[in-house]
Amino acid sequence: MTKPELLKILGLPDAFEGFRPIPSKLHGWNGGIEILPKLIAERRPKFIIEVGAWLGLSTLVMAEALVKEQLPDSCILTIDTWLGSLEHWRDENNSLGLQNGFPTLYPRFLSNVVNYGYTNKIMPLPMPSAIGARYLAHFKLKADLIFLDGSHDEKDVWDDLNGYNHRHVAGLAGALARRKQQSGAAKRLPHAVPALPLQRRQLRLHQQNYAAPLALGDRRAILGAF
Repeated sequence: MTKPELLKILGLPDAFEGFRPIPSKLHGWNGGIEILPKLIAERRPKFIIEVGAWLGLSTLVMAEALVKEQLPDSCILTIDTWLGSLEHWRDENNSLGLQNGFPTLYPRFLSNVVNYGYTNKIMPLPMPSAIGARYLAHFKLKADLIFLDGSHDEKDVWDDLNGYNHRHVAGLAGALARRKQQSGAAKRLPHAVPALPLQRRQLRLHQQNYAAPLALGDRRAILGAF
């Protein structure tokens, strides 16, 4: 699916039309890991749903992989509020870039996409993940790959894993949940697999700890049906 085709289905304008980039540094997580480009190389998805983007590092990694794998009829729909999550608001050095009390994550995300030249591959959808799941189900849109990295609170992780299910997946389901300190939902993800409504799909669970170059030391669990 191309981005113009997706915009036509949803009846939405292009978020980048008339947008003027602002200075923005690209940082975050999932930039140095290989699982996303590897999945794209293996599965060759034409439509990717990403839940949780921050400033777009993982989004751009996937967009770059789509181009590298020569998938011209492909795009990424990125769902995020761009308001930050609880962990960001509790952190004094949270990088929210507040202006008049409001985060500036969204224009910085757009700016990064423009600066890296992938506006033809990426469509942002600024809404909570739960609303996004129901919104896409309304249009009966099904992705070839779903990448979940939204709120890291345990209940929110479960809600995303169950919210984006067989209604949104065509042949492949991918989900990533990131949890700090190797605890909470990601630590118990294997126990959630049987409860996921993926219906007769063979499931593979991939868990790995990543450190440098991002030095986060977070536990990431990637769940996929292959």
